[in-house]
Amino acid sequence: MKKCGDTLAARPRSESAHQSTGPGEPQGAHSPEAPEALATEEIASGAARVSQTALLAAGVRAAEVHEMAQLHPISDLFAEVWGRNDEGVPMPTEVLRSIAHAGGLISAVYDVDSAALLGAAVLGRDEPGSSYGYIAAARPGAGDRGIGYALKQHQRAWCLARGITRMRWTFDPLVSRNARFNLSKLGAVVDHYELAFYGQMSDAINGSDPADRLVADWRLDGPRAIAAGQGALSQPTTPATSTAAVSTPANESEPADSDAAGPDGGLAFLRSGAEAWCRVPTDIVELRRTDPAQASAWRLQVRERLSGAFADGWLADGANRDGWYHLTRPTPDREEPK
Repeated sequence: MKKCGDTLAARPRSESAHQSTGPGEPQGAHSPEAPEALATEEIASGAARVSQTALLAAGVRAAEVHEMAQLHPISDLFAEVWGRNDEGVPMPTEVLRSIAHAGGLISAVYDVDSAALLGAAVLGRDEPGSSYGYIAAARPGAGDRGIGYALKQHQRAWCLARGITRMRWTFDPLVSRNARFNLSKLGAVVDHYELAFYGQMSDAINGSDPADRLVADWRLDGPRAIAAGQGALSQPTTPATSTAAVSTPANESEPADSDAAGPDGGLAFLRSGAEAWCRVPTDIVELRRTDPAQASAWRLQVRERLSGAFADGWLADGANRDGWYHLTRPTPDREEPK
């Protein structure tokens, strides 16, 4: 359910939705003799500019929402996108109010012309210096405007202005478009697989299988996030599918893979030296509707591949449009979750 931020249009007059044109000033004064503090301030300022650019490109303005009247439509949007279940809506208005009151961020983006609510995201406080993303959504039909990217960059700028340098959230490992967005568009990485994180869900998006999740870890001030904000983070290429690539072990102590095919019969796993690739379906939501058995088979295989790889120290640092995750071996300069 978790997924997925600019000089904007005129500031709303409402007292309950505070216009966010950037992260504000970082807390605490910095002396000229503090290069690390200055570097942090420069990164925060750069994040604010990236946020502004993303919002302008999407044709939206952002607001930090606190009050019930503005939170109700956000709760309704989450229910429209994610659906309802026996327990009700995904994020009740009262819970949104409490998260905001506890120092979290409820972001909303509105069309600059019509003022229609086009997207929203919920961010809470985690351990010191860290934040946790609970849920995000773009209104159906508005996703290709860059709403999700604008929301995430708005969150990043907000966090860095407050000394928060890390953000975590979960996502379905089988939803390739989310993997590509999180890893290759934002610059997050993954090295942790949660089995049945939400137990067994039953809805149009998640199907009826146990809801496994990957944990995205986004170092907001790290080189990958900075490069992503500059549009300089490239997505991995689809791997060569030669027999040699399939049979090459990751190191001399590991056996070569003999079962590299996916449930659809196509190649789904490759290793070559310090790199590996794992493929997922390009549209698991549709597959869950048309062939639930194959969708379940994909979940079991990807669970085995990725959880095993992470246990052995691999890191997922990219995903592409063909459904391939890219994994790398540990290196001294690797940007790892801490």
